[in-house]
Amino acid sequence: MAASNAEHAPIGLVARIWRTVCKEPVLAILVLALVVLQAMHPRAWTSLPGLVDWQTVLTLAGLLILTKAIELSGFLIVGRALARASHSW
Repeated sequence: MAASNAEHAPIGLVARIWRTVCKEPVLAILVLALVVLQAMHPRAWTSLPGLVDWQTVLTLAGLLILTKAIELSGFLIVGRALARASHSW
């Protein structure tokens, strides 16, 4: 029975990854682009992370976190109310 579970573990992992990719359209497009590019111009999988500008990825992630924090803090609602109040003067 344990051997049977071990044989199906990769299938379960692949199925979970597939469900995640299908829920996110942008991720699905990026995965499709990766497959097409790898088919057209194959590269070693270990060389692919070297093609990414990680400083830019980290900067964009930081900006996304900052933007989400401002949105969740309610500051935008206060700012909108202040803008309406100052416009009515």
